[in-house]
Amino acid sequence: MEEISVEAISQAVNQFYHCPAVRDKAHSWLESFQASREAWQFCWLLLSPDKPLEVQFYGAATLHNKVFKYWHEIAPEDVEKVHNRLMNTILQYSSNPNGRLIATKLCLVLSGVILHTISEKWPDAVSQVIAAFQSCETIAVSMLT
Repeated sequence: MEEISVEAISQAVNQFYHCPAVRDKAHSWLESFQASREAWQFCWLLLSPDKPLEVQFYGAATLHNKVFKYWHEIAPEDVEKVHNRLMNTILQYSSNPNGRLIATKLCLVLSGVILHTISEKWPDAVSQVIAAFQSCETIAVSMLT
């Protein structure tokens, strides 16, 4: 795998979606990236609103993969940072009319974070999430669909 950078990831995502001749190679590279520890840092950068929608979705999909398959890589002291950053990112996408698909994926990620943390680190997760998102209709729709 070549050196990981936002540009390299964006290029691989672009090749995956738009270059059938190299789709399999790009897919393999993207899967390898998702399994790397570096993916935890890069997924947030890929969710930047200035990135193409495909790259943003891949960032959300990477975060989903990390939460559901590689949660054990998170240091206990970083758990709260992850859920806070995720909540803030969902709120940002809720105000973007083009962000529904990504907001939906991020709500699925949030469900995984809650499952991992509700018993020890975030016992009042459900009530906090409801309170945080109560006034945001887009998030409510994303969470229900």
